[in-house]
Amino acid sequence: LPVMLPRAAALALLCAALLHGAAAFSPPSRWARPAHAASPAAARRAPRLSIGDDALMASLRARLAKEGDSGTLTPLGPDEVGAADMGPEDVVDYVMKAISLGRWDVLLAFALKVDGGKFWDATGRVLPGAFPHPDYLRDHLRKAEHYGPLVDLGEWKKAGPAEMGNLSRDASQKLVVRSEGGPWRDLYLELLLIQGQLEEGGKRWVVASMYMSGN
Repeated sequence: LPVMLPRAAALALLCAALLHGAAAFSPPSRWARPAHAASPAAARRAPRLSIGDDALMASLRARLAKEGDSGTLTPLGPDEVGAADMGPEDVVDYVMKAISLGRWDVLLAFALKVDGGKFWDATGRVLPGAFPHPDYLRDHLRKAEHYGPLVDLGEWKKAGPAEMGNLSRDASQKLVVRSEGGPWRDLYLELLLIQGQLEEGGKRWVVASMYMSGN
C-alpha cells in the first residue's frame, strides 16, 4: 500500500524539489554577458578618445594664423630677429604690418641707427634710424611731400621679390601703398645686413632708408 504523507510533509518535499531544479538551471550562452564586457555604468564612465598631437598642432597653427590676420602683431625676442630667422623680405613684412597698425616704434627697432641729426640722406631718402621717437618720425613724414599714404596706411603689397646686391649684403624692396580708398603710390625700402646690434653680436637685416615718389 502506498504510504500517505501528511499534507505538511508533502509540501516540504515539493518545495525542496523545486529549489534543486532552479539551482541546476543555467541560462543559454546568448543570454550571458561576456566576462570582459563592461557594465552599462562602466561604459558611460569610460573616457573618449582624445585628438592626436598632430591634429592639435594643426588646429593651434590655424588659430594663430587667424589671430595674426585679425590685426595683431606677434612680439619677437632678440633671438628671433637674426638673419638666420628673418631675411630682408621677412623684415619688410613685419615692419609694414606694424606701420599699418600704427606701431612706428617697430620700424625704429628695425632701423639702422644714425647719429648726427640728419633725417634725410644726400639723395632725399628718409633715414628712420635717425629719429629719436616714433611719434617724431610719423609727424615728420606727415608733413613731408608724398608720404601721406604711408602715414595713413590702409593697404600695402610688395611689387615683386627683394633685389639683392653687394654679395647679398644689401637688399632693395619695392612696394605699393595707399591710404583707405586712395591711389597706389610707390615705396622703396633699402635694407642692410649688419653685425653688432644683437646681444650675441649676430647679423641681422635692418631698414637703412626709405623713399616715396609721387608715382
